[in-house]
Amino acid sequence: MGRRGTRTRWDAGVGLLLVSTWLLGWLGPALARSEPPPADARQQVVERMIGLMRQAQALQAEGKEAEAIPFLEQAVALGEQGLGPEAWPLTIPLERLSDLYRAHGDRARAALLSHRALAIRTRQQVLDEMLSLMQQARALQTEGKDTKAIPLLERAVALGEQGLAPETLPTALALETLALLYRTHDDLARGEPLYQRALAIRENAQGPEHPDVASTLTSLADIALAREEFGRAEALFQRALLIQEHALGPQHTTVATTLYSLGTLSQRQGDYGRAEPLLRRALALKDAPPFLPLICYEIIFPDEAVPKAERPDWLLNVTNDGWFGNSSGPYQHFQQARVRAIEQGLPLVRAANTGISAVVDPFGRILKELPLGAEGVIDSGLPQRLEPTLYLRGGDVLVKILFGFGFLVVIRRRLRSP
Repeated sequence: MGRRGTRTRWDAGVGLLLVSTWLLGWLGPALARSEPPPADARQQVVERMIGLMRQAQALQAEGKEAEAIPFLEQAVALGEQGLGPEAWPLTIPLERLSDLYRAHGDRARAALLSHRALAIRTRQQVLDEMLSLMQQARALQTEGKDTKAIPLLERAVALGEQGLAPETLPTALALETLALLYRTHDDLARGEPLYQRALAIRENAQGPEHPDVASTLTSLADIALAREEFGRAEALFQRALLIQEHALGPQHTTVATTLYSLGTLSQRQGDYGRAEPLLRRALALKDAPPFLPLICYEIIFPDEAVPKAERPDWLLNVTNDGWFGNSSGPYQHFQQARVRAIEQGLPLVRAANTGISAVVDPFGRILKELPLGAEGVIDSGLPQRLEPTLYLRGGDVLVKILFGFGFLVVIRRRLRSP
């Protein structure tokens, strides 16, 4: 009976170990103290641990418990190295090893191992409760009940600080989730300190060059931008950009987002010469010719379409004309965009939400079009740009000369008339 009971406990332990592998894959990326290894690597470690535990089980079944101990010690060491010292799968070999030491009279080592296993289980319970609170808060947010979600997130933060220690990544995650909720309701005074605490935790636990650190920096930069602290916002965005380019590569989407934020920040400060190259980098398409992005009504101003740096190959106008309604507004907006293409000698690609989307060549001719209110996709080649036009070379000076000449003609005729 003793051996049957032992075998049953072993089988239950192995099954729990397999389940814990799934838990690691689910909770690990968000609620681990350090970066988890890849899922396939975790699975391999767990499978090797199970193999060692089965060998120990077979030796115990033969009454060779002393010979089983090294296999369990190897399983523990393997789990510590491959999964981390606080990984949930360690509880099984730790508890089995504690039982063997206790059976051999080494109560001190048995108590130490048992205490470690209990601490890991307790930590996992805290993580599970934090996750449950955060999921409940998210469900309330989707229902529009943000005020009811805040106390749940505050409890999650307090639970992490008390049950896991204040400087752990799960606590940082709860802090950032709560800060985002405060920020959504324009409560920057309460949101900013939470982001700063989360930033300190991430820098300490993950290192100052980790992409998650950059994400928190951009959140702080957005708050500084909302307060019109432009210098501080720019410094935070620039620091985040350096981290993202180094860790993720210059073509990553998060890099593009930060570049766009820096570009719009330069626009708000009136530095359009600096904004243009940042925005062009942010909106660069792989293997596509360079273009000049013009958002909404920027396309109606001739000066906005004049490149401040290198001349692009085409113009991109992204706009939402829905607020015009069924009026002449969308049509006028589109015609003004066509004029910009003619002035610059550049093809125009226009994507308008509810408005008129089209591809226009450098002469202003419409090649493909989606009419007002239509939903669909335009598939068209991109026309070649023309050589720099007279307007691009001379700008409004030519218009002023022509206007002046016309004015003189009118005055002369009036003076000649009796």
